[in-house]
Amino acid sequence: MKNLSDIPILNKESTPEDHMELILNAFGEAWRRKYMKGQYEHGGRLWRKQCLPMLVDEVLDFVSYVAVMAPQLRRLEELVIEARDLMPDAIVENGGLDEVDDRLQRMHCLLTIENEEGIPEEEL
Repeated sequence: MKNLSDIPILNKESTPEDHMELILNAFGEAWRRKYMKGQYEHGGRLWRKQCLPMLVDEVLDFVSYVAVMAPQLRRLEELVIEARDLMPDAIVENGGLDEVDDRLQRMHCLLTIENEEGIPEEEL
């Protein structure tokens, strides 16, 4: 996997161990690339540098990313709901947009319940 975002969404037959291995592999690859890029860009020997100032900067960036991502996800959820509401029921009932409706429903479930199947966590 090239990026952490390449981690596949698992199915209900997947195990915690499957998930852990995917995360470890993806994270390990991403970390190695990032580490070596940083070594090259910042002169190497990280273990000899003052890391606290850099860590504070990274935490501030992280907070910014979360602050931006949360409303983006809420807006994505709104758009999914709006798209479903705009589809004519007659077309969906006649099979014209069944697959589109299915994908929109899965997106909505993924955003709100956090799994595509629409099954509450306690029922999984």
